[in-house]
Amino acid sequence: MQQIIETIASTPISETRFAGEDVRYCSEYESLEQQLAKAGSLHDNEQPDWEVVRDGSLALLTTQSKDLRVAAWLSWSLLETSGPAGLSSSLRMLNELCENHWTTLHPVKVRTRIAALAWLISRLENANPLQLLSDEHPLVNALQNLHKTLANQLGDQAPDLQPLCRRLESASK
Repeated sequence: MQQIIETIASTPISETRFAGEDVRYCSEYESLEQQLAKAGSLHDNEQPDWEVVRDGSLALLTTQSKDLRVAAWLSWSLLETSGPAGLSSSLRMLNELCENHWTTLHPVKVRTRIAALAWLISRLENANPLQLLSDEHPLVNALQNLHKTLANQLGDQAPDLQPLCRRLESASK
């Protein structure tokens, strides 16, 4: 699984379009949105099937589109299914996508990209630090690298990951 995640950022969707097509209106994307909506439902106690989210996100990112929304969903689903190791590898993938392929990624609009990243960051900020920590996986380093890359790409609009990094560093002591 980790090897698949690491190749997402370096393997193009096609020879002519690294990032493929925008999948916002495809049925697979909408299916993932429906799974994720379960987490915020006031009337339904059913939780998302994180394995379905993980597998669907992997399929979209490897065969149809390099989409930051889908990459954010993959990152959270990997935390839910594989713990800190999965999250660390997906953050490295996100960093590589943003650092090396920023101009071709989906969504095209910067504010939608920021919203996708903010979706993930808000969940990480609200997560139990013990859920995020592991001695074997350099999660803080992956977050710091992503912070630097996003600052380079977005300037003042970049989400600030430093408070989360500090919180994790202090929780690990």
